[in-house]
Amino acid sequence: NAHNFPLDLAAVEAPSTIG
Repeated sequence: NAHNFPLDLAAVEAPSTIG
């Protein structure tokens, strides 16, 4: 859940490293 994109919604437990 890093400060990247709203993709965290899908990856709540996994840090979204996209963007």
